[in-house]
Amino acid sequence: MSFRDIKQKIQELNLIEQEITPSKTYVQRYSEIGKQLKKTSVWDDPNKRAKLDKLLSQLEELVGRIDD
Repeated sequence: MSFRDIKQKIQELNLIEQEITPSKTYVQRYSEIGKQLKKTSVWDDPNKRAKLDKLLSQLEELVGRIDD
């Protein structure tokens, strides 16, 4: 394999990685938020809890799962 072939292959792999990264980033962000919510005292503040409830409802609606 020539240097040019190796360089081309690296560029192709970098493009593939860039395509995968955005969705992985969203999954990582969601996971981190879940961990933070478990550790935070947001549940003790009625205003924050109400806002969180609204955001959770929006997420559930977005993914198509709404509990009655």
